Amino acid sequence: MQSAPAHRGGAGLRRRVARAGRVREPRAVSLRSLRLLRTAVLAVLALSLAGFGGQSLTRVWRLMQEVDSLEREVAVLRAETGRLTAEVDRLRSDPEYIEQMARERLGLVKPGDRVYKLPPTPGPAGPSDAPGQGSPRQGSQ
Repeated sequence: MQSAPAHRGGAGLRRRVARAGRVREPRAVSLRSLRLLRTAVLAVLALSLAGFGGQSLTRVWRLMQEVDSLEREVAVLRAETGRLTAEVDRLRSDPEYIEQMARERLGLVKPGDRVYKLPPTPGPAGPSDAPGQGSPRQGSQ
């Protein structure tokens, strides 16, 4: 007979053979353990958020405000673009509108038209410029 190898426990040692019907059942985790685990995870998340995420949340909030502001500006610019596009289309297709703009904006006239130049209207009169209200010496003489 041969001696048993050393890695198998040597000669003469007998081990129990596991029974086929005996299987270990997993232990049920208690409700208290789950609550403790959940509380620990939430605490770690809260601390990491307070330490690292506070600045990020503030930055995200500012960026969202900037995005809203830029979207409003884009809407205004699109409306202005639409108005200008309509005016360009009208200038390309309506000769009467071109003439009207030339007269109003550029001061142009047609050949044969009479131009009347009026003197500029004076600004509002101040207290010393009012008629009949000269200096006190003029009124006493």
